[in-house]
Amino acid sequence: NQSQTLGLRWNGNSWSLESIPSPSGSTFNQLNGVACPTATQCTAVGSGFADGWNGSTWTLQAIVTPHPHTGGAAVLLGVACRVAVCAAVGYYELDAVQTRVAEMWDGQRWVLQTTPISSPNDSSILTGVSCAGPNACMAVGSYLNSFFNQNHTLAESYSLVWSQQNFPDPGTSSDGTVDDVSCPSGSFC
Repeated sequence: NQSQTLGLRWNGNSWSLESIPSPSGSTFNQLNGVACPTATQCTAVGSGFADGWNGSTWTLQAIVTPHPHTGGAAVLLGVACRVAVCAAVGYYELDAVQTRVAEMWDGQRWVLQTTPISSPNDSSILTGVSCAGPNACMAVGSYLNSFFNQNHTLAESYSLVWSQQNFPDPGTSSDGTVDDVSCPSGSFC
């Protein structure tokens, strides 16, 4: 039994139910984030897939599977778009370990991005992303340091490549996790 992916669209006066395509054969079709930089361009991301809206129709977009030979389909949790360019973030599982993932939509296809992390970690996840421009994005999330069995905050910025940013942690007595971010400009989040 396959679940149907649904969305709601606001036309200025009322909401209408929309059927959104999802991968065939999948029984878990969940959308986690949506971004609409214009009235005729939206991108929705979810568990193993993405969809694009052109003003009249939703179209399934193939995302990149980080490890196609061993599984590990990406679960995209957040998306941010600036006209034809989108950034989506989330995680994939490999050997029961969550690993952060970022993909960029270039107007034609999704491209897997490298998101370096210099902190010792057993798992990591990116949960939110915001883009002030096509080459100015910030993603946030957390990573687990198993030595201390504690989550720590994680931030990655994008300016042609992703790089880990110094991000304050609440301290050693509590876990640090950031779920979302908003960046109205490239120098302020």
